[in-house]
Amino acid sequence: MTIRRAVVDEVRLISLASEQLAYEKAVPHMNIVAELLSGFCDDLFHPKSPEWVSQFTESELKGLAHLYGVMMEVDSGAASCVSELLKDEKWRRVIAVAKELYPSLEPNA
Repeated sequence: MTIRRAVVDEVRLISLASEQLAYEKAVPHMNIVAELLSGFCDDLFHPKSPEWVSQFTESELKGLAHLYGVMMEVDSGAASCVSELLKDEKWRRVIAVAKELYPSLEPNA
């Protein structure tokens, strides 16, 4: 899987509350709240990596940086499950930003 594909798939997951709930149901032994935050912020977002940067346009990079910024505002310890996380105003903002960003990353979506 390419870096771009992994990032696009993660942004899609972040943009869809229903997919987040399904992911948690499918993998009940994992802390999905922590996984949602770290999956993008720690594992995928590498804006200083030339290889990572080369996968995106300037506009896409700005959108990904914005998404990273709003995700960093979320308190990862504030929710123990996705249904609680979905009640968090900051997480709802993350979802809104991801929903806006996703079509530019995956134009045929």
